[in-house]
Amino acid sequence: MTARTHRRPAYGALAEKNRDNIYYLGPDGFLFTSPHVVTDSTLRHPAAIVLTADGSPMALGPPGATQPHQAMAVAPMVERALYAVDMPLISVNVQPNHPAFSAFRALPAPGLYPLQRSDFSHLDSRLEEAYHGRLDVHEARPLFDELVAITLEQLPRRPRVDPRVARLLAMMQQQNELSLAEMADQLGMSYTGMSHMFTRAVGISMRSYRLWFKAVTAWAEFETDQTLTDIAHTAGFSDAAHMSREWQHWYGMAPSYLRNERCVRIFSEHHPRGRTSG
Repeated sequence: MTARTHRRPAYGALAEKNRDNIYYLGPDGFLFTSPHVVTDSTLRHPAAIVLTADGSPMALGPPGATQPHQAMAVAPMVERALYAVDMPLISVNVQPNHPAFSAFRALPAPGLYPLQRSDFSHLDSRLEEAYHGRLDVHEARPLFDELVAITLEQLPRRPRVDPRVARLLAMMQQQNELSLAEMADQLGMSYTGMSHMFTRAVGISMRSYRLWFKAVTAWAEFETDQTLTDIAHTAGFSDAAHMSREWQHWYGMAPSYLRNERCVRIFSEHHPRGRTSG
């Protein structure tokens, strides 16, 4: 089954039936649910687990070559198309900071790994609750953790990670003002050696990681009253247009979509039961 030409919008077309829900769990990741996703090509830093709450198959795969799947693990920075229309889609996004991330980045080419949907069947009622926005963020956390744990049981054995990678990640988060060359000095490594070590262990380059960290910073600000321009500057993007271009490339949506309360509910530590109560 190859991808067909689909009309936009990518998201929100069935918002009157059910809104998209985002359960934001901080730097570890987030759960996203939707009745309608049509994306011809996205390429994002998080790894993903994609399935539906009722086991119905979605079309997922490389652009132009999607196939029906009930559940799929997707490695980071893998271009894929997704067509899931009028079905309870669940997308588990595992961020580079998560301890399980290295297992996803080690997936064999092309980085799209079919999963046994039956292993998740005992979670169907909770997935359905998440899809309808009936969980709060504290209930979504153990669901996220269990979905990741079940997936790890099916993935190839994860590689060992150099302990210096954990130090480097901490520096990149806590000492963001340091240049990458200065971080290499602190680790007693050359810049090239550090760069290769990081990419092998994490699955994305250090510069891509820093760009991802800007996205995480922006995620945390979308619920505030800041303008998109202010959020872009806070996160380290050059301007709102730069942030919007990157967001469209990663997620197939503009950042402004996340503020459309007619289409989207966001559950977070600040709003455990959702930003809106409808």
